[in-house]
Amino acid sequence: MKGNKFKLVVVITILAAMLILYYYSLSSERTTKKKSNEIKEKKEITKLIEKDLDNSYPKTPREVVKLYSRMIKCFYGGDYSDDELKLLAVQAQKLMDDELLKHNEFDEYYSNLTKDIDEYKKQGKIISTYILESSKDVEYKKLEDKQYAMVRCIYYTKQKKKTEKTNQEYVLRKDDNNNWKILYWNLFDDEDKENE
Repeated sequence: MKGNKFKLVVVITILAAMLILYYYSLSSERTTKKKSNEIKEKKEITKLIEKDLDNSYPKTPREVVKLYSRMIKCFYGGDYSDDELKLLAVQAQKLMDDELLKHNEFDEYYSNLTKDIDEYKKQGKIISTYILESSKDVEYKKLEDKQYAMVRCIYYTKQKKKTEKTNQEYVLRKDDNNNWKILYWNLFDDEDKENE
């Protein structure tokens, strides 16, 4: 009888240990996945912050808007420190035309950006993805010896179970160093594209 009780205690102890190990492995796996996702997010913002725009500036208007859109996605959907946000805002302004910067000095730009991000967070919104028009659809114009380009991009925002899209057109101007810089942007309707 004592032998059976001993075997039963051993079996129960082994089962309890297996259950504890199983629970721990599930918990550990969830934590690992969460950390992995955070690292991916951090990697994107780190890549953008560390990008050397002085020596490796995007070559085409579409590439400039693509880089800026990556930054926007981080602004409105990433997890970052205040220092990282400020550094990314500095990078974003490097993509802007001098004329835009005159009307949008860093302190004002950063203040407006943080207010806008806070509003998104209050509403539980993030920019989940974006779609750039193809290179062949980029429009180029010349006006008073300056070259301009228009690039359209669609941003998708998620808020709980709702998805919305925002159509944005960027106007870029080539500067004295032959770099395409964002001069301004505005919203457009899908109908605008169809009527052209």
